[in-house]
Amino acid sequence: MSQWLFRRLSRPSGLLLLLAAYFLLHWLLRITAGGGFELDEAEQLLFGQCLQPGYSADPPLYTWLQIPLLRLFGEGAAALGLLKNLLLFLTYVCSYFIGRQAGLSVERAGLAALSLLLLPQIGWESQRDLTHSVLVTTLSAASLWTLLALLNGRRGPGQYALLGLLFGLGLLSKYNFAIFILIVTITLASLQPRLVWRPASLLTLLTCALTLSPFLLWLLDNAA
Repeated sequence: MSQWLFRRLSRPSGLLLLLAAYFLLHWLLRITAGGGFELDEAEQLLFGQCLQPGYSADPPLYTWLQIPLLRLFGEGAAALGLLKNLLLFLTYVCSYFIGRQAGLSVERAGLAALSLLLLPQIGWESQRDLTHSVLVTTLSAASLWTLLALLNGRRGPGQYALLGLLFGLGLLSKYNFAIFILIVTITLASLQPRLVWRPASLLTLLTCALTLSPFLLWLLDNAA
């Protein structure tokens, strides 16, 4: 069994196929389980009836992503389960590339990604009920991958703009993503201060602000 796993992990395509099969199975199991929705899922069925800049005290990105799937698959477990499993799949994929950017071999990066299954919050709770937390985990992983690529030499304006987009999307998924931004900014400034204090960083701020602007305008309008 271990030799079979290492053969699959020796190529990125093998890991991707393994993860795709795993989350496809979870999606099919969610469909066959039928009705009976948890609190977060029921909330998405309610908010997903129409597209709005905001819905409640929670940021709206998860609902924005959920709406097209609800239109395509109907208001049921198929649409709810598909988005969640796609996000979890992307979290594991991003974790693999984080490992590669950190210098791990293909096999060890694959094992590092698969080790997320051992975390109850990701391996179990994310499948059971969570929504916004699943999305913010995915965007945290994508942001960390982008930051490591920046540290490793990919320093064009597009990389800074991508980072700003991911930061904006992260804040649209859950407010506590701001803590992640603060921590990685302090870390980056301590490791490579010139990467923070350069004109391209303004692209990060601008892209983040533009990404947040529809929700912030809605928030200000409804707070008044």
